Amino acid sequence: MSTDKKRNNVKNLIEKGHITTLREILEYYQITPIIKYMKSSHQRLTRYFNNATLFRFGEIQKLGAFFDVDDKFMFELVYNQLQEDKELKKKKKAAAKKD
Repeated sequence: MSTDKKRNNVKNLIEKGHITTLREILEYYQITPIIKYMKSSHQRLTRYFNNATLFRFGEIQKLGAFFDVDDKFMFELVYNQLQEDKELKKKKKAAAKKD
């Protein structure tokens, strides 16, 4: 499948709500073209995708431009990931208290 088709598929998945966090983008699209577009390193972007708080607003907008997705959808992905991480942290904390 060509890169443009994959990118378009990710765009559709984001807009339809099937991709709900930034992390999930990497399940459907390779990071290498994103690295080249954003002029970043593999290590840095991987860390950012796993910890959305590290992304700057402009970087999120640039990522949205790469997939031709409206900023609103991209910021929703960030918000959803932050909420998911918060819930996970609560569960880990509760499990640690039980021990």
